[in-house]
Amino acid sequence: MNTPDQLAIQWACQRTLTGYFLDLDAGRYEALAARFAADGVWHRQGKVLTGPAQILEIMQSRPASGITMHVLANVHVTVTSTDTAFSESYLTVYGFNNGEPIVKPVSIKAPLRVGHCDTRFSRVGDQWLIAEHALHPDFSFVA
Repeated sequence: MNTPDQLAIQWACQRTLTGYFLDLDAGRYEALAARFAADGVWHRQGKVLTGPAQILEIMQSRPASGITMHVLANVHVTVTSTDTAFSESYLTVYGFNNGEPIVKPVSIKAPLRVGHCDTRFSRVGDQWLIAEHALHPDFSFVA
């Protein structure tokens, strides 16, 4: 059974993770980068990004003509110490980019991918930040 302290940590980590995906889809890249620890690592599309500055630089190069939606499910956070936690979750990624300004709703045939996320968190002061994050695709779809 989880203690009240563990439940508070689990909730804080889940909020960090869901906020990260909401920031990503809304193009709030400074807020997204701030969710990573100073030495936080993001395994993204075959590259390893380290630290908020590098993450922000890569995010700011995303095309403005694209739209993504990350649907997170089954988030399970395990508290591993008073300063660390780990989560496993499922993620469905939807995306669209035809090189033109977005007019919603856009039409797509299928998600881009479905997979599972592994995320490590660390406590930095009174915040729970992402120490390491990776998406492991399990299903991809034919365009």
